[in-house]
Amino acid sequence: MTSIPTADDFKRIEDELADVKTILKSVLVGVSAPLVLKIADIAKLEGVSRTQIVGKEAYLLPNFGISEYPDGTKRWRIETYLEWRRVPIQRRREMFKAHLEHERKKAVTRI
Repeated sequence: MTSIPTADDFKRIEDELADVKTILKSVLVGVSAPLVLKIADIAKLEGVSRTQIVGKEAYLLPNFGISEYPDGTKRWRIETYLEWRRVPIQRRREMFKAHLEHERKKAVTRI
């Protein structure tokens, strides 16, 4: 007996399809290493410039631009980026504003 798909099933399938589309897009736009993404790669995928993404649109970067790798170029595993993309963009903007406010308060208390 087959079961009727639930809304959660459809959401999961939708997320998985979005992941596949992102990976395919990364190949089409010429991202050099599809398993590890740099800022320039993510900027291409998001359709913004590198300058925009490191400036006012850092909410497009996983963890607001803090790299998964401590040394060298800022970069993230594609899985991390795909998880970050699942968060609605408005929610990421709100999180980024809260992050900036938290960082500002930390800086003020150090003075």
